[in-house]
This record gives sequence, C-alpha cells and structure tokens, in this order.
Amino acid sequence: ESDIPGSQFPEITAGRLLLASTPLYDAGVALLATAETTLAALALMRSLIEAWTHLYFLMGTDDLGDAACRAMRIEQGWSNQTLGLAQASGEQHVLDIALRRKAEITRLRDQAGCKGGPRNYGDVDQTMKDLADRADIDWLPEAWRAASQMAHAAGWEWSVQHLGDGKGAIFKLPPPSHRAAQLNHLVVMFNSLAQTALVVL
Repeated sequence: ESDIPGSQFPEITAGRLLLASTPLYDAGVALLATAETTLAALALMRSLIEAWTHLYFLMGTDDLGDAACRAMRIEQGWSNQTLGLAQASGEQHVLDIALRRKAEITRLRDQAGCKGGPRNYGDVDQTMKDLADRADIDWLPEAWRAASQMAHAAGWEWSVQHLGDGKGAIFKLPPPSHRAAQLNHLVVMFNSLAQTALVVL
C-alpha cells in the first residue's frame, strides 16, 4: 500500500469496486437458473447495490473534483472493517497488515487535506435513496430492503411453511415471472454500476 500515491484515487477504488462486483453479478445470474437458488441471488444483489452506491458517491456533483478524497473516505471505511476482522482473527501478521493499511490510507487522506469521516455501511442507505431518485429507479429501495432481508436470513421467513412438531419446509418458491424480473434488475443494475465506474475511471 505504501507505494500508492494519493493521486491514483479514485481510479483505484472504482477499479476495485468493478472487479469485485463482476463475479457477484455472474453468480447472481447463474443462481436465477432454479427457483431454489433464486433466493440466494437476491441476497447477492445487496452487495451489488452497495457497490453501485459507493460508485455514485465517488461521482459526486462536482465533476469528480473531490472524487479522490471521497475514494479515500471509502477506503478508510474498508480499512476500519478489515482491522476489526484482523483483530478478531488473533493472527498477529494479519493484524500488522491491517494496521499498516489503515495508517497508510489515513496518511494519504491527511496529506490530501480531505474532509469528512470514513464512509461505512450506515452511509449506504441514504446514498441508495438519492441514487434511486436521481436515476428514477423506483424499484431500487425495495430491492435493497429485500436483498438486505435475504442477506441477514430474515427474508427466508416468507417462504417457509411450518409443518408442526418443529418441522418446516420451503414451499413458496419464486415463480418464473419473478426470476425474469430479477434478472432484468440484475442486468440494469450491473450495467449502470459498470457505466458509473467507467465515468469515474
């Protein structure tokens, strides 16, 4: 990380978001092949929406004038999350890497004189709503809520039938029309995500 100058942001962050999103999109499309795995495709959509909101945040409303600082805010949020995982791992070499990463992105932000705190999960919801309004995508907030429910397992509740004696079964699987609509949402979302990344790049 130490050889990456601040001048390479936001390109580094936009590239990372696009690279990370591509296999998630491919997996989401593949999971729509059967009714059962469609439920998992919906959970994956949460990550794609989050990546798109980060890219939308990077674009800003200033012709990318402060995009480098916005990118470093995203990177600082990621470094905080990585540090938390490293601390939980109990592995000293992993912790050392996470600490160096956090120190380096903080140094770059300070050097660039960036304002504002690290961007984290809590910022995604409002950015998603702004994005939905600006892009006139009325289904995005509902997709975000449904995907979040599925990602946190609460969304499975609608599809489970209780059979008594503590037994249950998945009985209400998405029909082909639902899977077709979700495929359309995935294609629109990933196309928009990729175009936003290319604008930033």
